[in-house]
Amino acid sequence: MENTNQRWVGYLRGSRTATLFLSSSGGDQAILALGFTGGGDLRLILSKETESSNVLLSLEDTKAPFGTAIVEQETEDQIKGVWRFLSGAEGIFELNREKSDVSNAPPATALDRLRNREIPLGAITLYRADLDRLIAELETLVPAPNITTIRAVENEQIAIEQAAQFLARRDYVDVVRSMTISTAEVTSAPLKKIANVILNDDGSSLISVSSTDELWTEAAALRLNKYVNQFSSRFTGILRKHGLNVNSFILIAIIIWMPDRPLIERIIVFAIGMVIIFGIAKSHSLLPYNRVYLDPERQKKPFSKEIPGATMAAFAGIVTAGLSAAPQLFQVARRAIESIMAWLGS
Repeated sequence: MENTNQRWVGYLRGSRTATLFLSSSGGDQAILALGFTGGGDLRLILSKETESSNVLLSLEDTKAPFGTAIVEQETEDQIKGVWRFLSGAEGIFELNREKSDVSNAPPATALDRLRNREIPLGAITLYRADLDRLIAELETLVPAPNITTIRAVENEQIAIEQAAQFLARRDYVDVVRSMTISTAEVTSAPLKKIANVILNDDGSSLISVSSTDELWTEAAALRLNKYVNQFSSRFTGILRKHGLNVNSFILIAIIIWMPDRPLIERIIVFAIGMVIIFGIAKSHSLLPYNRVYLDPERQKKPFSKEIPGATMAAFAGIVTAGLSAAPQLFQVARRAIESIMAWLGS
């Protein structure tokens, strides 16, 4: 970032997406303004480390450390690299210098015209062939020339590579549960057409499309959503997002039932209820929200995207059957305990 007295515009992609505006007046510091996709603004101070390509990020108002950026490619008109926030979010960025020729420069209000469309997704299951088709769809959707980048969490490590390089690897893991596939238009314009499919195992998966063309943004988002839905299981998604609510109902039912019951029954009911609650919580944590199988040799199983949800539903049916038989079980358990207590007393 040695170019002085310049203004730069660009984008940030990865686990967060944002538009960027960088103002530099010389020296080793600059101010970076971020406009995050979906809302929210942030201003950071950029401080370049001596004899290093690392750039320290800190909040403008409090001067608190916020993250780092590494410049991987820098020319007179363009800066590219990777970024990482202290929160763990990371990805890639690109900045383009504002042209001195006003006739070729974008209007000053270009940033105000950026349009973004986000659509939530259900639980997604992708096999290698599905992933290849999804990338092809993204590259068809975004005007050529374009570039596709994949960010994946593999064994708690984050890999960020161009799609072709990522898929050509031989050291891939079998299953990835968190992945971002991003296709961006390659152009000298500061704001590009970008389409993202963001798969997060915490249930926050979504489609994000942005450009300065509102009509294209809306149409591309709807088309991409329709395409991705063939790999989605809404049933599994609902169970993963709301399945733990049943624990609240069980606990409320126990609290309502307990006051007028004998102490032994209350102890038994509470113990059984806790076992059921912990069992549901454990099974819920094992239910995958997203699965991307990278092995091209893995055979696609019919209805595979519905298996996790069906398994959870079967478990819920067993729990329901057990609860319906609970009164009889309580009576048997109470009589057994009373018999044991009477025998010990004699």
